[in-house]
Amino acid sequence: KTKMNGGTSDADGAVELVEFRPLVAENDGGETSKEAEDTLCEAAAAGEESSEELQTTGEDRLPEDEVKLIREPSDIDENGVVTEYEVALKYVGFGLYHVLLFLVNGVALASDAVEVLSISFVLSSSMGEEFGLTEAQNAWLSSIIFLGMLFGSYLWGTLADLVGRRSTLLTSLTVNGVFGMVSAFSPNYVFFLFCRFLSGLGVGGSLPIITSYNSELIRNKYRGPYLGMTSVFWMLGSLQCAGLAWLIIPSDISFPLGSLQVTSWRVFLFCSAIPALLGAILYFFLPESPRFLIEVNKTGKALKVLKIIHRLNHLRTPNKEYPVKGLDIKVHSSQVDVLDSIGGSTLRARCLSIAAKLKEVLRRTVQLYRRKLLVRTILLSGVLFCLSFGSYGVTLWYPSYVKQLDQAESLKSLLALGCNGTISQTNKKNQSNLYDQLCGCSLTSVSGAQFEDLNVTDWQHINASFTQVSYERTRFSNVTFKGVNFTELTFRDSTLDSVGFYENEWFAVRFEGVQFSNVEFCDVLVVPRLDGYGLLEIDNRSSVVGSNVSVDGQLVADAYDLQRLLVGTRREQERK
Repeated sequence: KTKMNGGTSDADGAVELVEFRPLVAENDGGETSKEAEDTLCEAAAAGEESSEELQTTGEDRLPEDEVKLIREPSDIDENGVVTEYEVALKYVGFGLYHVLLFLVNGVALASDAVEVLSISFVLSSSMGEEFGLTEAQNAWLSSIIFLGMLFGSYLWGTLADLVGRRSTLLTSLTVNGVFGMVSAFSPNYVFFLFCRFLSGLGVGGSLPIITSYNSELIRNKYRGPYLGMTSVFWMLGSLQCAGLAWLIIPSDISFPLGSLQVTSWRVFLFCSAIPALLGAILYFFLPESPRFLIEVNKTGKALKVLKIIHRLNHLRTPNKEYPVKGLDIKVHSSQVDVLDSIGGSTLRARCLSIAAKLKEVLRRTVQLYRRKLLVRTILLSGVLFCLSFGSYGVTLWYPSYVKQLDQAESLKSLLALGCNGTISQTNKKNQSNLYDQLCGCSLTSVSGAQFEDLNVTDWQHINASFTQVSYERTRFSNVTFKGVNFTELTFRDSTLDSVGFYENEWFAVRFEGVQFSNVEFCDVLVVPRLDGYGLLEIDNRSSVVGSNVSVDGQLVADAYDLQRLLVGTRREQERK
């Protein structure tokens, strides 16, 4: 087969390279006759065009039934009509529109990454304590979004072939964003699980359709690099999710909203859903895929979309017209038949429309498992299963693992510092079990430690120092703090039962959501600031249980009364 390059010059002197692939006569062995090759070379050099078969003479003459014609795909004809979709894309060019498409698809892809990964950070927050989750319930929360994606990819993928790529993308992103936001205000575990499933339903639709929508608007020449660069936004979305979690979840956000207490993890989920809604808004301004419009026999609209893309890509040359005047591209008749059946206002017409859609869904599904595509379907499914198993398995588990390591390091510091009691972890199945029981220590100093989900029993802290230490979801029973200095100490969502604070000095001590029961405060000095008031805060979520909480022998009625008595007047602080 002979392939040559020739050139033609226009009136302006510009040279346009044209690829020629002449008609070639082959024998059964695939060899081309020498005489035919020479003739073709001469014809191409002279710029001649011929649609007739080359005839050979003598021994190289081939029977007519053995001649094979190899033709180049047709380009635009003299009437401006094209019969190949790739040719229509070629004249559209590559420019501003594709840059905008790249950014919009990137926002949508990043929003999917944020939505998928956000639950891993939420599970390591205070949500589990708020809902009282078990290990099995935590596992369901990690998995439910993928269950939604399983059904969503099938549902939305089919709808994208029936009603359009753009409209399906817009709807799936809206479903993702809306139910992601609603989940942030869930009053209980069941409602939260339901919202996360519906959010996953939306994610499952946008992920595969973004790729299809991209592919149908990019020429083969640019398609590979373009899709590869778009995938970078998934990593950017992952970084965005981690950054939001780092900024929001550790913060002290807490405010009432009706009967609901809004905390940091709820604010994080709400912010995580914003990119999906932003993507839906941006897709509203993009046109439908011309390839889809051609498949549903709407070539007029497809041509209009191609002209819009051409105009955006050639803003610097506004007078340059799109040369394609018509589209004569073959489509699958079954696709057109199904779309033609959609319509009508009567109940019978709607039922027939739904039945036609379901029939088309079933037909497309069965095609994947026929002999021609069965091996490819199984191989691709296996590859994607293994990738997802490894990637999402590690990603969802890693934040909780890092949290456990941090707690383990904090507990390690106690091994060398001592106590006269025990520490046990309240959630043994969710923790690493290496530090279930720590005994025989005499605690003297702890700095920069964070303790969570612990039971501290029969401890005595005498002449010790605590600096930048926090206890979260921890229960203290029969614990004594005597001669202890507290600097930047926080008790959060914890319980103090039969605890005594004697001869302490406090600076920047906070009690958030703490229950006081049978607690005695005696000679506690809250170190004053220059204005004379101490740095002590007991929030409105804290409560006094029973009537055995006292400050210097005076019984306390509630958390407000407790803070008032501990801080005291300026004269009382000076006396201490």
